Amino acid sequence: MKSIISRSCTIALAAAVVLIGAKAYAQQGCETVAAGQFCNLVEINTAAPQEASVGETIVNTICVRALANIGDVEVKAPATPGLEYVKSEPAGTKEGDAIVWKFDAMNCGEVQQINVYYRLTKEGCNVSCAMVEALPRVCFAILGTKPSVEIEKAGPETAILGDQVTYTINVANTGSGVARNVRVVDDLPAGLKHASGQSQLETVLGDLAPGETRCITITVTAAARGKHCNKATVKSDNAGSDDATACTEVLEPGIKITKVTDTKEQYIGKTAGYTITIENTGNMALHNVTIRDAAPANTEMVKADGGAMAGNGATWTFAELPVGGKQTVSMTLTSGVPGTHKNCAQVSAQEGVGGEACAETLWKGNPAILLEVIDTEDPLQIGEETTYVIDVTNQGTADDKNVQIVVNFPAEISPVSAAGASAGAVAEKTVTFEPYAVLAPKQTIEFRIKAKAAQVGDSRLKVQLTSDMLKSPVTEEESTHVY
Repeated sequence: MKSIISRSCTIALAAAVVLIGAKAYAQQGCETVAAGQFCNLVEINTAAPQEASVGETIVNTICVRALANIGDVEVKAPATPGLEYVKSEPAGTKEGDAIVWKFDAMNCGEVQQINVYYRLTKEGCNVSCAMVEALPRVCFAILGTKPSVEIEKAGPETAILGDQVTYTINVANTGSGVARNVRVVDDLPAGLKHASGQSQLETVLGDLAPGETRCITITVTAAARGKHCNKATVKSDNAGSDDATACTEVLEPGIKITKVTDTKEQYIGKTAGYTITIENTGNMALHNVTIRDAAPANTEMVKADGGAMAGNGATWTFAELPVGGKQTVSMTLTSGVPGTHKNCAQVSAQEGVGGEACAETLWKGNPAILLEVIDTEDPLQIGEETTYVIDVTNQGTADDKNVQIVVNFPAEISPVSAAGASAGAVAEKTVTFEPYAVLAPKQTIEFRIKAKAAQVGDSRLKVQLTSDMLKSPVTEEESTHVY
């Protein structure tokens, strides 16, 4: 050790290296040593004025530098005669007759500076020493992380029954560490069907780095109307779990059309009314709803309330038909042709739904029977003959059935024979013809009766006609004068 002589005072050079025995300590800047060897851990230096006046306050600066990673560092300055302790920066602790400074840990190369203030109290050589003790410090470092997974799911608010519905699922690691073995489980409700036929779908994403986001899509078919909520859950080995739900209202457009008439039967030439009602039976509004009605063959459309008539038909249009909404329209037909005529109406909407409804009316003709009787010879002498010609004409628009002629002769005339559209039978003063089965509209049938004058007088021949249509017989007379 070097020394300097000042005013007959030998002062140790203020620098020292602390050597501490160690058993195989591994330190930064210090190789592993065998038992019984030494490793340099800390260096201590002091600096103070070489001379000062008695009563003057001086500063002794102690510098401690770590040569390795050390702990439990203790610097001690024992009391010295001639030097009265005033204070220190940082403050020390008095232990016995020494001032002590303690530091929990110092890293290699780190320096701690202590300024100690003394008041010089006596002449002569005054020596103050400082010492340091420390233990080797071995540390390890590990990064603490906290991975965390979050999930978001989005899909359409509405879909049409039968449509393909696609959901987007975003999975993010919002934590500070790697999320391990991340997977997504999607539980499908009964109203949504996957092509695989499975109701639970699992997608393995693997590991997600901090801040990483993965996106997956799932496409299903809207299989049932109503609101269906689809829940997806993200799971992991070390980052917890999360779930998200997306709901879709599956809409089914539907429309119903009915057509009725209060005129099940009508005579031709008259009118029949029809009522058409449409109803939105789905769970979504319908738009541009159109009703079309074309009059069937052999009929004519007379009126369409609120509709636009064109040709022999009519159209009604409604901009929107709300859920459960109804609309009713009416129209009128006439016909000049007997028979059952079916009138159909169709409805359609922008959403692709529609329907048809029909109503039938039996259009009937009205038979109108004309009975005519003439005699071919008039007047007659007793013994002369004449022929009575009977014509029956259906002037109406419908068949008449079982048309029958019965002729009653007066005393002045006697029937001889009968013939015509049906067979006739003579019985004394009465001629009866068999019923004629069907007399069509505008058809005329003829009957002839040959008769002979029997006695003088002004005779009246009575012809009686009956049929299915006639509520009571029609009677016609023909006069013949006999002289």
